[in-house]
Amino acid sequence: MLYKVFIFNNKATFICPKCENVKTIDASPFEKTKSKVQVNCKCPCGHFFKAILERRSYSRKDITLPGIYCRFLHGEEVEKGQIVVLDLSRAGLKFKPHVQPAFQIGDQLHIVFNLNDEEKSLIKKKATIMNINDEMHVGIEFCEKEPYGKIGTFLFG
Repeated sequence: MLYKVFIFNNKATFICPKCENVKTIDASPFEKTKSKVQVNCKCPCGHFFKAILERRSYSRKDITLPGIYCRFLHGEEVEKGQIVVLDLSRAGLKFKPHVQPAFQIGDQLHIVFNLNDEEKSLIKKKATIMNINDEMHVGIEFCEKEPYGKIGTFLFG
């Protein structure tokens, strides 16, 4: 199993999944690395495990929820389609469109979907496309972040 280790103040704290021994390292050498950083860890108890250093400001939650996007150009709606939201954080989300759109980094979108919480909370967000990978997974950043709104409650509840 691959474990995520979050970096906070240039420090990464590893916890052995077997004995719960804790070790903190200086993670500043990995600060400018653009690619995923995977490390092999060996605890003094002898247990080996693999971890990924997570450099994001906000933790993400993997989900699979249907939604809709609208793409805007110069304030005019130019495209609309269905998506599957793949992960969510307070700052943004990753989704996969049902059909391949003509997205570009920097495009403005409106995203609408329902959380799978008890209230089926409706989320409507304006966002900017930050990245698109080869599998057509689209990473967006919300224009406004809500620290303790419906998304925050969903992520930490």
